[in-house]
Amino acid sequence: MPQVDYDGRMAAVYDRGRHLPDHTVALWADAARRHLPSTGQPVLDLGAGTGRFLAPLSMALGVPVVGVEPAEGMRARAAARRLPKTVSLVAARAESLPLGAARFAGVWASQVLHHPAELGRCAHELRRVLAPGGRVLVRGMYDELALQWPLAPYFPEAVAAGRTRFARLPDITAALERAGMHLVAHEKVEQVVAETTDDFLARTALRADSALAVISDDAFAAGFERLRRAVDDGSRPAPVCEVMDLAVFSA
Repeated sequence: MPQVDYDGRMAAVYDRGRHLPDHTVALWADAARRHLPSTGQPVLDLGAGTGRFLAPLSMALGVPVVGVEPAEGMRARAAARRLPKTVSLVAARAESLPLGAARFAGVWASQVLHHPAELGRCAHELRRVLAPGGRVLVRGMYDELALQWPLAPYFPEAVAAGRTRFARLPDITAALERAGMHLVAHEKVEQVVAETTDDFLARTALRADSALAVISDDAFAAGFERLRRAVDDGSRPAPVCEVMDLAVFSA
């Protein structure tokens, strides 16, 4: 099964393929404000990608945000945004953060904790950089892709790949607990990902989701045709929503 190229093709299509409406981004910024302590300390955006949450988090929380992203292509896209001076970018992997101990009030970990090759080392690094009482906010689909992901009915191979390749919430919880953190909240959040079905088709065609990127070209083509037919016959209505998990861990 292929690996995801976050320096090349994925970096080029990510912003268009994973764009979220402004009100959806604001929904998550509000969630971060509710769950992160107001200490004035900075927040770490782990696996910041092309930077879609960097400025919204900084503005919502009123603190500096440090984005950590290992892929040069994704970092370049983030740097090209009009980022406020309160935002900075660091080239690093989650298992080895070149950041001071007890520096951050919180960590925003959006759709990233299935990527680290060594989840245990990542968890210990997050605990190290968190200030006492700091929190890790884990955002993703960690219950069941078949129930949460609007593309699941059309791309069964991607659902199967997600089950075998990506860490589940119990795995993440166990790793963070071993590192000295504990779960304090777990919410289900429904978000709008596309206002129209035309937009949903266009973004899906870019294969900017890692679960779509790892399946074969034939499997993707067949799934996309199933989705196109569903849009044409009206069985895939708009707006298109999906259900995300938000798990909150405290140090």
